[in-house]
Amino acid sequence: MYFLLTFLLNIEPNGYAYRNTVKPGNLTITKTSIGTTTPADTEFTITGPESYSKTVKYSEFKDGKYTIENLPVGDYAVTENSDSAKVDTYTLKVTGEGIATVKKGETASITITNVYTKDKGSLEITKQTSGSTTPADTEF
Repeated sequence: MYFLLTFLLNIEPNGYAYRNTVKPGNLTITKTSIGTTTPADTEFTITGPESYSKTVKYSEFKDGKYTIENLPVGDYAVTENSDSAKVDTYTLKVTGEGIATVKKGETASITITNVYTKDKGSLEITKQTSGSTTPADTEF
């Protein structure tokens, strides 16, 4: 989707028309993962001015980056659907979501990082004997 807005500001008595063209900007989302790989179907939602809303999947990123070009200037909120980013047997912490300000002719950027920590369990071993006691120096 591309936006190029042109506004006619003034027509002078000499017949010249002056135009002010609003130059769009770009937004790049960078995704990093620590501990394991973020699932390809992880969803990101971008919302902004003029009711702008777009949802993309991590599978659409190239080398961990996704760029949206020709956006109207303004603030864009970038969020990751953490439910779609979950990986079995890992705890997920997402950082970096927030607001990026797109300025005319520039590329705003935001980096979202997923830190996956391997879940740990516990193991309890109980030794039962019958008939006699186990010597104290027995190793298991």
